Amino acid sequence: MTNCQEENLTICISSPGEDRPFSTMMLSSIQDLHLLHGGQCFPMFLYDKEDNQ
Repeated sequence: MTNCQEENLTICISSPGEDRPFSTMMLSSIQDLHLLHGGQCFPMFLYDKEDNQ
């Protein structure tokens, strides 16, 4: 398991077809699936699974 000291921030944006105005959020915790009504989230860091061989 990786011992990471960095916080993984995520930028969430609303989707283009929304009936609400464009909005963004930056979070440092796990988001709800429907945080911005079907928007998209972009994490700062991506992690790969470690090989246990």
